Amino acid sequence: MRNFLLTFSKEFCIALLCLVCAGTGAQNKNCIVKGVVIDSESKKPIEGVFVQLSNPDIGKVEYNTAKDGSFSFPAEKGEYRVLFYFSGYCSKAFMEDIQKDTLSLGVVEMITKEAYRRDNPRKPRN
Repeated sequence: MRNFLLTFSKEFCIALLCLVCAGTGAQNKNCIVKGVVIDSESKKPIEGVFVQLSNPDIGKVEYNTAKDGSFSFPAEKGEYRVLFYFSGYCSKAFMEDIQKDTLSLGVVEMITKEAYRRDNPRKPRN
């Protein structure tokens, strides 16, 4: 019985140590991604914009902007494809390498599809 308790205690301590170390490592990988999404013409914030970070090795992080157009969420450090999508607006996508504890994407302007078509008329084909 005494041998069993000693063995169990050693295994329990090792398992606990592994969990603590894994938890500490995960904390070091996290950062905060933040910014604000606005309409490019009116300069007003857009509520409900779908914001997605995707990385094939890490996975996806998805969020929607708040009433004031802001977003702030945790993500692991790494290289991501950042996507902004909202119905009636042109999607915006770019790559971003997150290595710091905080990544501010600043003000992200989105243009309506209507405004884009108005500003970029199709040229007639010859």
